[in-house]
Amino acid sequence: MDKQKVLEKIKKCLALGESANEHEAAQAIRQAQILMKKYGISEMDVELSAVTEKGVPVAATLPTWHQILISQCAKAFGVKSYQHTQWGLAEARFFGLGIKPELAAYAYEVLLRQLKKERREYIKNELKAVRLSRNKTARADQFCTGWVYAVAQKVKEFATEPEEKDMLERYQKQFGEMGQAKKRDVHGGSKASREQDLAAGVRKGREAQLYHAMDGGEEQKRLGLNG
Repeated sequence: MDKQKVLEKIKKCLALGESANEHEAAQAIRQAQILMKKYGISEMDVELSAVTEKGVPVAATLPTWHQILISQCAKAFGVKSYQHTQWGLAEARFFGLGIKPELAAYAYEVLLRQLKKERREYIKNELKAVRLSRNKTARADQFCTGWVYAVAQKVKEFATEPEEKDMLERYQKQFGEMGQAKKRDVHGGSKASREQDLAAGVRKGREAQLYHAMDGGEEQKRLGLNG
């Protein structure tokens, strides 16, 4: 039997183990113990099965601003993140309880779309006179750094219980060292121009908006950012 299906059966048994009917509760707990012994599943396995993951495609190497954006989205929803690479394909993965990883991934995708649009417009309008491709990329990256910095100042850290933090740390430990994206930073442009680009990014980042639909049919509500 698939391990996930076994874990679900065990969790159902343990839930029945809290029944007011003592006979039913005892039977359910015995059944859970039998399944755990048969399939070599520990109490920690059962507990950590509550942790879910959500991945989004990313490049194998990322500039610093992109890595900060991922970590800030994780922070906003009380989850953790790491980079998983397999067969040359990389993903930023968010892990936590319930739907939090999905919300963090959604927030990341929404903000990244906004930032890419702002970056294109900044290059088109403010960096059109920059001839060297390296300098243009470096200065656009500075703009993105400022943008992400401004968003980071607005993010409300999701309040997580100590038990939840402990669970995520144990989940992380069972996999050992989790991968992180390699940095891909480009250097170029004068100090004065980089400072100008950074300040422009901060101004635009303060206008960033993050919405998500609650319960499907409800009106869209802002989540994760202060107004």
